[in-house]
Amino acid sequence: MKNEIFSFEKIPQSKLINYSYSLVNLSASIEKYCTGESNHTGLSALEPVLKKEYKNIILLLFDGMGMNVLEKFLSPESFIRKNLLCPIHSVFPPTTTAATTTVMTGLTPGEHCWLGWTMFFPQLKLNQNVALFPNLIQDTREKAGDFHVAEKFLPVMTLRDKINKTQDWNCDFVSAFGNKKVHSQKEMFEKILKVCESTGKKRNFIYGYQTHPDNLMHITGTYSFAAKFSVLGINRALQKFCKKLYENPETRNTLVLFTADHGHTPVENITLSDFPEFTETLIRPASIEPRACNFFVKNERKKEFEEKFQQLFNKNGDFLLLSKEEVLSSGIFGSTDEEKEYHFDFYLGDFLAIALGNKALVNSCASHHFKSHHGGLTREEMMVPLGIVDVEKLRK
Repeated sequence: MKNEIFSFEKIPQSKLINYSYSLVNLSASIEKYCTGESNHTGLSALEPVLKKEYKNIILLLFDGMGMNVLEKFLSPESFIRKNLLCPIHSVFPPTTTAATTTVMTGLTPGEHCWLGWTMFFPQLKLNQNVALFPNLIQDTREKAGDFHVAEKFLPVMTLRDKINKTQDWNCDFVSAFGNKKVHSQKEMFEKILKVCESTGKKRNFIYGYQTHPDNLMHITGTYSFAAKFSVLGINRALQKFCKKLYENPETRNTLVLFTADHGHTPVENITLSDFPEFTETLIRPASIEPRACNFFVKNERKKEFEEKFQQLFNKNGDFLLLSKEEVLSSGIFGSTDEEKEYHFDFYLGDFLAIALGNKALVNSCASHHFKSHHGGLTREEMMVPLGIVDVEKLRK
């Protein structure tokens, strides 16, 4: 794997991304365990754990539940913290679109190209950005097309596709978006239990995803009471779920892994439309993420763009502004797939502004102005938990 340790001379040492100890490698460990192969190295911390033959492996991802909120809200004696194996890195940018696609495919963002919440697709011949998951024109309720734009132009093979090709394994994705659809945390745990009990001799890999606590933190804040209540609830529900697995001899030989796609940090929003002298240098509104801002700039105004960005938004070093060439040479998105029809750099603008402080760049008053966000290069956003529960070792 190329560029395993992201290192770039403009980045402080404390901000480096380790693509050999990240969500990519967690997925690689699972893929190799189930299929015997993976294009990426696995997590060394998981090697001793995966020497055992489990009937079921369950990976649970709780959106936004980074190390910072676990350390803030849960005591060292809580079920989640007692069962933490280690912290690992997310991916860049640390955001749901990029990170969950990595978890579901075993690919880096540079390979799968689902880079962030919004992207510009030159194939559409529209001078507008698309919100990938909802398939909407950015900051509107207008459909981006009569087909799903990202699925058409950024096709991927998931772990489910690969694992279900084997003779010995069954793979299910359990979420509002998975092949096993659920709409609550309670329903997710019930569905996973049912799968574990009903697949006969086949072994199971099950991926479960929940939107909490991310959706609450965006609105109420990183360290709000609502966020705390959510994390405490996850801790209780996870403990109860593992106990149920233990109580049934048919489901006891199970490994439960839990993680997050990214963390969260409190932010101060800057509305770009308030600065027409800046936005008039742009071809179209910014894309990817408010804390990993992708800019397409008018050719004759690139120098002016850089000067205005530094003057208006970066006097205190809140952002790292990289040119497209610097982004490509840095490896910050991980290794890339040179054989893709539409290569990774096809979707990059002329500049990328990466948040190092507490600022977020939103396009206009129509954009979300969240209290808490992610996508930048801070520990709070980048570090996520990896927890393990070998259910057979539990006691009632």
